[in-house]
Amino acid sequence: MVPNLGLDNSADGATWVGGALTLDAGLINPDNTSDAHLRNSLLFRYLQSTAVFKCPADRSTARARGGLVLPRVRSLSMNGFLGRYLPDGSEVKGHFPGDENHRVFRTYGDLVNPGPSMTHVFIDEREDSINDSLFYTGMGRRGREAYIVDYPASYHNRAGGLSFADGHAEVKKWLDGRTTPPLRPGGAGVERPFAGQS
Repeated sequence: MVPNLGLDNSADGATWVGGALTLDAGLINPDNTSDAHLRNSLLFRYLQSTAVFKCPADRSTARARGGLVLPRVRSLSMNGFLGRYLPDGSEVKGHFPGDENHRVFRTYGDLVNPGPSMTHVFIDEREDSINDSLFYTGMGRRGREAYIVDYPASYHNRAGGLSFADGHAEVKKWLDGRTTPPLRPGGAGVERPFAGQS
């Protein structure tokens, strides 16, 4: 699988797409509005379009140089348990306690239990959550220790898009209200507890 290192190494060529997005009205971040990282993506030669990196329903914008307000260029992130390996081939485990016990899928052949049709590869991530190219689900924390690290987008009436390893895509409705809290500008990459969970 294509390397998926997120902020561990956000340089072009080291992960499927470089750059780090932010949602802060007072900050000018070229990664928000420039398609340079998308064009340098390890997948771009297969895609030949920057439009596929963003859900058309994502209407988020960002300030650019010269006072312009432009659409942000990406809403997609890759499943944090796929492609987590360093250039030397060594595996990168989860960064929360307990996550190291969960499988990291490095090749398509690793996708058994669940198989390709049940393994999401890309997901639309919320504009106040997306930062790097990796969608992280903390698997090791339970009960009061549970956190949502990255939030799925809900641009489609509390639903978001996912694409799967077998090539199909689906829009899934989020049933738990804790996955769709109010937007928090400037909140990208901030862990939030599951409020009220015991």
